[in-house]
Amino acid sequence: MRTSDSDVSGMPSRGMQMDLRLQNSALPSIGIGFDLDVLRDQPAPGGPQEILTILDEDQLDSWQWYDLNYDPLSREGARLYDLDGDGHADWVYLAMNDNQATDANPASGSIRLEQGIAADMTKIFAGMGLGDIDLTPIFSAGENQAVQLTTRARRDGVLQNTDIPLQLNASLEGHANNVNSFGMVIFDDSEPTDLASLNDLAELQQRSQILFSNLLQGDLTLLKDDDFRQQLSLVDYQQVRFFEVEGADLSELKDLDDPRLNFLEPKLLDDSKARIQSSSGLIVDLELSHSTGDLDALIGQQQTIAPLLDFTGLNRDMLVDTSIEVSREAAFSSQVSFYRVLDTNGAVLDPLSGQILQPGDDGYQAAALHEANTVKALEDLTTENGITSTSEAVVQEQSLLAPVLRLTSNQLAEVIDYFAFADANPNGTNHIRMLGSNLIGFEGLDNNNPDFNDLIVRLNFSLYDQA
Repeated sequence: MRTSDSDVSGMPSRGMQMDLRLQNSALPSIGIGFDLDVLRDQPAPGGPQEILTILDEDQLDSWQWYDLNYDPLSREGARLYDLDGDGHADWVYLAMNDNQATDANPASGSIRLEQGIAADMTKIFAGMGLGDIDLTPIFSAGENQAVQLTTRARRDGVLQNTDIPLQLNASLEGHANNVNSFGMVIFDDSEPTDLASLNDLAELQQRSQILFSNLLQGDLTLLKDDDFRQQLSLVDYQQVRFFEVEGADLSELKDLDDPRLNFLEPKLLDDSKARIQSSSGLIVDLELSHSTGDLDALIGQQQTIAPLLDFTGLNRDMLVDTSIEVSREAAFSSQVSFYRVLDTNGAVLDPLSGQILQPGDDGYQAAALHEANTVKALEDLTTENGITSTSEAVVQEQSLLAPVLRLTSNQLAEVIDYFAFADANPNGTNHIRMLGSNLIGFEGLDNNNPDFNDLIVRLNFSLYDQA
């Protein structure tokens, strides 16, 4: 940490320099969480909610800044969270990739942040003599059923080339007549949004985020309608196209012309709200805001990419009180446990050989389920058929956690384990989907009738009161 003598108006007087050395070149990304106050001057108690942006100084003492807010396309940058629930951001999660935009020293074998700060956008604009700037987030209709995410000030030409962080909140209000996946593909403001501009299906998958999968219409495994929610951080002026995948996950498509992939056009209700309706019965409400996520959102921040719990943004002394609900709609007995992975692709460290194994590698399953990788507090979660059971656990972790479903029955010749990554499964198919934030659906047996309600695990998190 260092203090600047600069008198740049609106800029905080202190920030943080960070140099993180990579332990393994096979894992070129780092995620770290820390208190927001190390990036800013102390805010006035009880002051209005700030609209914060995270910036990094390009060269020390130059006061030339570039944006460091989270970009879902590059999957790096800073996201803000409110862990104490007072309505103000107090925590930062910074994802940094080696040799990418966040790395100020790409040739060093480490990832460097030169001088990170958190600045209140309204104070910066006032210091520039712009007065009050209307930063209300809005949807703006674009081409090819796309919508642009921006602010009134940028739409009206008051601001140019800003990268103000925005939060997209989605809630499932109507279920489809199949177990469909709902997501969006993201484009930068200068990019065309037609599918012909994409190289192939792999590029579509890389640009996409899956917000949730829905249970079938009439499914009574879960009784709460407010469970199916998700949120995603984006930046001002990005464009998105929403899609539905019928009866499948995005990873199961064959190509861009797969008939199961349907793009949907939002109906803009007002500046910050929109609704999507599909002929399948799917109804999704969308809202843009500057709000920050809570602890549930921090732990669930990777779930639009993979079915993971992310504890990497917590300090090692943080204890997390975890409320668990397990529901079941299947004859076969099953249990869910969680194991530690190294990245969103599901890599694990083999505690016996010291090697990093990917899903599909020989020995992956054994390494994942080794006692050195399993999380005792979240082990063997189960319930009886037709019953929802509740329990509590205290979790102290700084890892990414992936679920694994174990089927056990007298009718089975052996125990079967299904992992969160298809390549690790005996039949090479997906058996686990995110139904919403920290809401995980599991499908057992051979996945011939996939409804992803054989076992459903819901988790809610709060900081443990050690007093």
